[in-house]
Amino acid sequence: MADDIDSGEKTEPASPRKREEAREKGQVARSGDLNSALLLIGASLILHILSSTLLAGAARVMGASWGGISGGVFSVDAVIHQGVHWLPILLRLLLPLLLGLMVIALAVNVLQIGFRITTKPLELDITKLDPIKGAKRILSRRGVMRLVFGLVKLTIVGLVLWSGYEAILLDSSEDHLASLLHATTEQAWSYSMSQLFGLAMRAGIALLLLAIVDLAYQRWQHEQDLRMTKQEVREELKRMEGDPKLKERRRRIQQQLALQRMMHDVPAADVVITNPTHFSCALKYDEESMAAPRLVAKGQDHIALRIRELAREHGVAVVEEPPLARSIFSTTEVGEEIPPDLYQAVAEVLSFVFRTVERTGRRVNA
Repeated sequence: MADDIDSGEKTEPASPRKREEAREKGQVARSGDLNSALLLIGASLILHILSSTLLAGAARVMGASWGGISGGVFSVDAVIHQGVHWLPILLRLLLPLLLGLMVIALAVNVLQIGFRITTKPLELDITKLDPIKGAKRILSRRGVMRLVFGLVKLTIVGLVLWSGYEAILLDSSEDHLASLLHATTEQAWSYSMSQLFGLAMRAGIALLLLAIVDLAYQRWQHEQDLRMTKQEVREELKRMEGDPKLKERRRRIQQQLALQRMMHDVPAADVVITNPTHFSCALKYDEESMAAPRLVAKGQDHIALRIRELAREHGVAVVEEPPLARSIFSTTEVGEEIPPDLYQAVAEVLSFVFRTVERTGRRVNA
């Protein structure tokens, strides 16, 4: 049985701490194909929306730049001058596309793995340069799965692109390309952009479907990689909670400190109610600061005996009321006020103690 438990097989799900450590190292479940698919779809949509603006801007830049060159001396300096002048304008035309792609890339990564910045993956790891380990990774089950999935992805996306190519160039029923010989620049641009948009969208949707499958596989593989053996779970519990021996030692120290504080409060009590041998409960009552008598110390057996000894040493009244002592011990914790159902019984004891002290000038032991 022990051999089965400590066999080294990773049968346990990953703990929250191990997941957090993996995230810190950059080990997360993500699909690069999902980024590629959504970037392709996003770029296609943005270019489709901005096609007219881009055409007008590009025509203006090209006409002005070539006009500027042809109006003067055609030289390297003239070309550089025109390029420096019109490059910022071209960048402004492309700025919506660039910003859109940045937003899409960031959003896709956040949706996959959440927002987390880490530099661990950028650190130099010499072991990754080992050719033997590299060959093992390539020939491993994971490497073979990546190769197979890459071939499937290439085949499917290739078929989608080929079908689009056939629809545009090889279909005899289409005469749009021939009509472009007599079309204006705007018409040729509009037709080309619409065809490219349709082709890119088909490829993007096919890649997106494959990316969803890849993401599901990556998450499953990530969970398998993070699984732990029973021994690893025990060791992590020790790290998180501390060694059981140290925990027991801390618990004993805390109990000793609590006992010392409790014994320190016994001399200030008004009465100690006893069983008389098994339980002792020390009560204190201040009419101005307390709504009800408060339990300042309690104990059983040898602690009860020590409470009684301290009470007698400091002249605290010790009253034997076995049922009341057991009730207080079982219902009230140190530092708490007694429950309302014990008010009457405790009030009678305190009244007796206070009358005795007032009459005799000394505390009572009954």
